[in-house]
Amino acid sequence: MTMPFEVNPGKLGRIEVSESEDGRNFLVRIHPENRDRAKKILGRQWDGNRKAWVYPKTPEVYEALAREFCPDADVFDIRKPITQRYPGSTPPEHHVNIDPLEELGSMEDASSSESIVSLELEQVQVMLSSLLNLTENQNDQLTQLYNLQNETAGKLSKLESIDRENLSPEPIEVLPAQLNFTDPKQLELIEKALVSLVIQSSANQKSLQEWFAKHKPLREPSAFVTQTHEFLKGQLGKIVGDENKQTNFSKLIDKANRGKFIYSDPSRPQEEPILILKCLNFHRNYFGHPDGIRTEAWKRSILYLLHLPFVWSTIVIDE
Repeated sequence: MTMPFEVNPGKLGRIEVSESEDGRNFLVRIHPENRDRAKKILGRQWDGNRKAWVYPKTPEVYEALAREFCPDADVFDIRKPITQRYPGSTPPEHHVNIDPLEELGSMEDASSSESIVSLELEQVQVMLSSLLNLTENQNDQLTQLYNLQNETAGKLSKLESIDRENLSPEPIEVLPAQLNFTDPKQLELIEKALVSLVIQSSANQKSLQEWFAKHKPLREPSAFVTQTHEFLKGQLGKIVGDENKQTNFSKLIDKANRGKFIYSDPSRPQEEPILILKCLNFHRNYFGHPDGIRTEAWKRSILYLLHLPFVWSTIVIDE
């Protein structure tokens, strides 16, 4: 089929257009510098966890995605949703924009019953062959585990025969009974523990690890919060389409909220990105006052730090 569109000469990186696993949305994965192409289609939401723009699955959105991405997409694997008709209604006299995949489906419906049965038998044969291979692989794995168990048991019996009195105990480092926040080493130890906790709770995101490698939430709380907030502001501006540096953070949050530009998982309402962004902005505003108390700065920075993994993957576009 001849496409009436030209390939976009400004394309950067891969473009993948697909459907979500639950089949409820269309997804577009595109280079961040080409995000304006994704943002021009109405209904878009950015989902940082899937690194994709999310769209409602409607015929109108399908046609818009086809016009924009079909000519130069590396993957274009979506089908036009079937429009439901009300009882008693009649189809329109002229049908335009026929989906070639739907034409292919109608051709398959016209195939003979013998070819369909033959195809199904071939699929059953392939499935049986796959199950046989899977069974053989599992048997091999069980044999390896059995041999490994015997080998381990032999090593343990040798270790038990070693004279324990000849083993020199290693010293164990323990925390002091009371932490001293004025001690730089102890402060750094607490900071590392908090950062490690946050990174693990974020599923060890590489970009977040790299960010913490350059910042010190407890030793330099003001620099950590202000620089992190400025970075998040830039990412949020790219999502809502307002990269004016004069626009403050709260206005960007309001734009994202009104336009529903950030994807929110309905199964986890307690992690609503808009609410967490407002909380981060609240703690950031404290550092706008130069006469802050050090202990208050620690408290604000820790709260900012603990909230950060809930929105980092959600709104960060640039990795």
